[in-house]
Amino acid sequence: MTTVAELLSRAKHLIDSGLNSWRAATEDMAAAKAKGATQRQIAEVVGMSSSWVHQMLKWREYGYQDATPFGRQSRASRHRAKAGQAADQNKSKADQSDTGRDKAQAAAASARAKAAQAEAAKARAEAERATDEAMRAKVEAVRERIKAERAYAEARAAGARFHESVFVVEGRARDLLVKALGMLGSDQAGERASAALVAERQRAKLGMTWDELIVRWNDNDSDEIDDDDEDLDDDDEDLDDGEEDLDDDDSEKIYYDDSEEIYYDDAELLA
Repeated sequence: MTTVAELLSRAKHLIDSGLNSWRAATEDMAAAKAKGATQRQIAEVVGMSSSWVHQMLKWREYGYQDATPFGRQSRASRHRAKAGQAADQNKSKADQSDTGRDKAQAAAASARAKAAQAEAAKARAEAERATDEAMRAKVEAVRERIKAERAYAEARAAGARFHESVFVVEGRARDLLVKALGMLGSDQAGERASAALVAERQRAKLGMTWDELIVRWNDNDSDEIDDDDEDLDDDDEDLDDGEEDLDDDDSEKIYYDDSEEIYYDDAELLA
């Protein structure tokens, strides 16, 4: 059984073959119409206008009385028919062109929209990255501030502990002690001995040990002091010699005034 497509394909071939084949072509077109094809569909397949197909079917309907389906039309009418067919074809091409242009414009608009979305996503990512960096910087600043506050507190606590451990020696006792310590470097054994004696008396008067009187900055100082013990031992021998000389000299006898708690002759010894 012949299909509509086969009938129309054969009709187109017969139409292209010339006027002598138009009757056979018309039969195929009529058969295709009987199978449900419209005149417009037939015209599109055979490459002619709808009016031309209509005229061909009318020619068959009247029993092919004329030699051609357009026997009673003037040449001008035939030209108009051809012009109408050409116009229909041009219109179809224009419609196709418009459709293609619309598709191209739609594709371009879609591409622009995708590009805008990509830029927006990039901007959001950069904003999030900047926010993260700002938060990290803020956290680091807070951490550094806490460290600085802790260090300041520790320094104040250390200073407080230092000041609490310091016994302030003021007035005449301090002056005598400083002067006596300064004379320990004298090249005269007698002066060194006298200075040592005055320093020791002032320490005893203050009621402090030398370890309490000489403030230690930190525990590490003890290691450095131990290294100088041998030199101090040598100086002790010179001080012992000086004390023997002082004991032999009655003019260096000490007079202590209980009411004033002042060693009057210490100043004279250091004069």
